Amino acid sequence: MSNILQASHLAKTIIKGKDLVTDVNIHVKKGEIYGFLGPNGAGKTTVMRMLTNLWRPTGGVIEMFGERVEPGSYQMLDRMGSIIEFPAFYERLSGRRNLQLHCEYMGYYHHGSIEEALELLQLTEAADQPVKNYSLGMKQRLGIARAILCRPELLILDEPTNGLDPAGLKQNRELFRTLSREYEMTVFLSSHILSEVEDIADTIGIIHHGKTLREISMKEITEMNTAYIELSVDNVRQASRILSDELNLDRFKVTEDSRIRIYAENIETSSISRALTQNGVGLNAISRKTETLEDYYLSVTEEAERL
Repeated sequence: MSNILQASHLAKTIIKGKDLVTDVNIHVKKGEIYGFLGPNGAGKTTVMRMLTNLWRPTGGVIEMFGERVEPGSYQMLDRMGSIIEFPAFYERLSGRRNLQLHCEYMGYYHHGSIEEALELLQLTEAADQPVKNYSLGMKQRLGIARAILCRPELLILDEPTNGLDPAGLKQNRELFRTLSREYEMTVFLSSHILSEVEDIADTIGIIHHGKTLREISMKEITEMNTAYIELSVDNVRQASRILSDELNLDRFKVTEDSRIRIYAENIETSSISRALTQNGVGLNAISRKTETLEDYYLSVTEEAERL
């Protein structure tokens, strides 16, 4: 089985005919980390509710572990861990007791699993404190601990970086790599923080206005990364004329923040800066860069907006 999870033409319409999702296609390979990207309101949480059988799709098909997901397909949940939006707990009980209750609910009695989950999420010291005393970031980490507690084959996490500080973000990246590589879990996570996904994902899917725009591996994005020279000048129009007329460059564009990107490998930055200054254009900064996941994401979503 190559795909542990896939969705075809997934759609969800709610009362009064409002379309939350219209055409989502997802293909998640066993053992990979899949980053589901999109801005707030794009439909990420709606899709995750349908994947975890909390909401019934209006249209389309979901297949998980090689079987079609139907309204009564609850046995699949035994093989899945998830966080949808913010995790809920019994606030007056300790973190450890909340995890014990989850094990009892799931019928999972594996010695040492609770301590292992607490240690992985660095919650051991706070394990016996009431959850009501936890910070937002600690509750998020406890939610992840609960999601991985029963060693699921598939982990579905909706914005798992919410409420985490920089140290927590780094810890999460390392944790997801460990779960994928060492525990052989498949991780499907949504995010609007592209830099966090870029560091760990094997594949990304981009959702925009309820539709899947693109599915692509990070390896493909890395291979197509385009090198460019970025300029910050005091007169974009004049600089563009000089690049075109004086230096015979035709592969450049002006970005939204009034910077200029030049896609040419055979020209030195010194030649560009000399031509600009000799023609009275103030040069604030010049550097060589390569496109990131954010650049790729923006190019895909901006193209969709133009269509």
